[in-house]
Amino acid sequence: MNFKENAQIQSLNATKHIFIPAQNPMSVIGEISHLMNTRLLNGETKNSLLQKSSRLIMIELAKNEGVTQLDLVKSTHLKAPTVSVTLQRLEKDGYIYRKTDSYDLRAVRVYLTEQGREFNRIVVERVRCEEDNILKCLTDSESKQLMKLLLKIRENMVEDCEKNLY
Repeated sequence: MNFKENAQIQSLNATKHIFIPAQNPMSVIGEISHLMNTRLLNGETKNSLLQKSSRLIMIELAKNEGVTQLDLVKSTHLKAPTVSVTLQRLEKDGYIYRKTDSYDLRAVRVYLTEQGREFNRIVVERVRCEEDNILKCLTDSESKQLMKLLLKIRENMVEDCEKNLY
């Protein structure tokens, strides 16, 4: 039975005939992602870094500073206008700065400020703490297997996105 058939059966069995998608791996991954974001943002004051696009860009810059805006579009899989607006906001808030490339004057490179680096240090620490707490129910073997499977899924999705230009 496929996802659509299973969801339709669940829908027919519901007392109010509300469409309820069947539980599947991607919906569980989505729910886990949402729950993790909720845990990470719990108690945070409102700022531009609450947006997922901001966090994705900050993570990418922490891994590889001095990239171009186009590099960020490719590595985050965000749309170019989203990256542009997000970079403007992050720059205004003091988390990043931009500098014209000295060899290619058409290229603008993006860097973290000290405030941006400090924010990333705090986030990494908080994520590690939450991950430790969340994954404590798994054995080392289960944790390694989970990571192997998730990386395989991600690789497949990235390849598919690149082929179909999502």
